[in-house]
Amino acid sequence: MTDATSQDPLADRRRERALALRACRPHERSFLRQLPKSRYAPYVAGEALGISTRTVWKLVNRPRVKRAMEVFLRDALEEVGVSHMSLVADLVEIKDRCMQHHKVLDNEGNATGEYQFDSRGAIAAIKEISELLKLAPPKRVELTGVGGGPIETLATYIAVDMDPEEAARVYQEIIQTTH
Repeated sequence: MTDATSQDPLADRRRERALALRACRPHERSFLRQLPKSRYAPYVAGEALGISTRTVWKLVNRPRVKRAMEVFLRDALEEVGVSHMSLVADLVEIKDRCMQHHKVLDNEGNATGEYQFDSRGAIAAIKEISELLKLAPPKRVELTGVGGGPIETLATYIAVDMDPEEAARVYQEIIQTTH
């Protein structure tokens, strides 16, 4: 007997959705079931259920709820025909239209002799494409100290009421440890 999961992708999706829901608590499930009715806007779903914005924020940051939301959203996007490739194709079309290498036409369809270039739209589309294709550098950069360890900070301060010899000694210690 062959494995049923490899033959029926629809059953796999249903199973994945059921498992994602089962991993959540009852109040999280009611929130997740409200999402499609609220066009996948979490705060709108929370408002419909009478949940405060703070509670909604806590809900959407829980790993099990995040996972379930990803599954729900993926299924909804597949249902309407939106995929990674279609998004990239649409963004490329937007970029091409913004860079418009075609002549500008008037209301009657006649060429005006001008060419149009929408730099903001083109740059925005190019940024979106690079983010989708993971070409853009990360927006958050982790800084590390020597050998990948944590950055060491100096917590030694020269106090205003220190005598000059003590302040000079502390200053020399700071200089020696930072160089």
